[in-house]
Amino acid sequence: MTFAEAAATQPQYLQLWFVWLVGVMFIAPVLLLIWSQSRRIGIVSLAVAGITAILMPLLYNQWGYVRLLGLGHVVLWTPLLIWMRPRLPALTDKARIIAWVFFATLAVSLVIDYIDVIRWLAGDRASLVPG
Repeated sequence: MTFAEAAATQPQYLQLWFVWLVGVMFIAPVLLLIWSQSRRIGIVSLAVAGITAILMPLLYNQWGYVRLLGLGHVVLWTPLLIWMRPRLPALTDKARIIAWVFFATLAVSLVIDYIDVIRWLAGDRASLVPG
């Protein structure tokens, strides 16, 4: 089973969340390239999105579809959001809205990811693919 096939076994609400997350993760940074004030955020965010897109299937191939997959997001997105947060107020109105949507989407995902990684470390290592 591929990473995409495993993700497709999740409940409908999670599949919709995945679509939103992946869309925002790539579309928002591209839009941020439009304005000079947000261009660096767009470039860095696209680089992190690209690394994430490569890392997640690699983690899946190593451990399967388990809660530890959130570690990829924790390691990559936590520093990105810490770096990004102080830069948001200086953006133009449109860029700021796009950047905040991106920021908030990754922040929500990180809450889930931190919980998942902690649960995995606490021993919840079962596959997330339904029986």
